[in-house]
Amino acid sequence: MVMIVFVDKAAVKFDKREALIGCYAIGVIGLALIKFIHPAGNIAYIFCTAMCTLSYWQVMPAIYYDMCEYDWKQTGKRREGTILSFQGLIEAAAAGIGGQLLGILLQLAGFDGDLAAQTPGAMVWIENVKTSTTATRNPLISI
Repeated sequence: MVMIVFVDKAAVKFDKREALIGCYAIGVIGLALIKFIHPAGNIAYIFCTAMCTLSYWQVMPAIYYDMCEYDWKQTGKRREGTILSFQGLIEAAAAGIGGQLLGILLQLAGFDGDLAAQTPGAMVWIENVKTSTTATRNPLISI
């Protein structure tokens, strides 16, 4: 609940894009620190992941509606359906491609879903996909 208020205040004080990038930066820096410091417990990981995820779902729909309004003012055409459906298309493609890439990475690392306990190499890559890949992906998304 606190993060919702934080993201809202950031979006009002700055613009929505800057608020989203700022929240991503907080989450990414936190995830990078988690990767190297290894704090006890998952609270820091949950906070950093929530900061990235929450900011996306709170700010991106507003940005899409701003895009609809901008398009209407520039072209005089009402294309909200096309613009807003694009978000669903991109999210579906990202989920499919992301899931496939995750499976490939873990398979290359020696992950075996039939084992009760994973190999040390697979455990390292499970941690990597939770921290390093997210810390790498979010700055690219911000561009």
